[in-house]
Amino acid sequence: MKIKTEMDRVSRMNFEEVFLRCYANVLGGDERLGEADPEADVQSWLEFVEECESGYSDSLSEYDFDLYVRDRLQKAIDSQALHLTSDYDDFRRMVESIDGRFREIASTPISADDGESPNWWHKIIPHKGGEEFVNDVRDRLGLIIRRVD
Repeated sequence: MKIKTEMDRVSRMNFEEVFLRCYANVLGGDERLGEADPEADVQSWLEFVEECESGYSDSLSEYDFDLYVRDRLQKAIDSQALHLTSDYDDFRRMVESIDGRFREIASTPISADDGESPNWWHKIIPHKGGEEFVNDVRDRLGLIIRRVD
């Protein structure tokens, strides 16, 4: 029920034009995710977390790539310009709600040696995954997580 509720909340997000313009200005166009769209970015983060809840099935490299949407959301959250908009608090609360779900499933700490990101979501992985993810985590990080089919 929690998943449906958050998906409903995301699909009902209706940001004012000033928030949308500011979000686009802060993030601009992006090779990885395309045009800046807060609804699409929040939806992508939610879908990623849902995949992790059921068992992330792709490679560790793809997992790292998929985390990029959360980096993008953080850039928006940190933006002083967006802080001034009336939609900012709702946007931040939605991201934080999804973050809470991610923290529940991604409870296995890893050492992030990339030196690029100090953000917490780069320092944990889900405690379960599909065969490819489980094997990659074992081979590249030396960690054992539960395999799901």
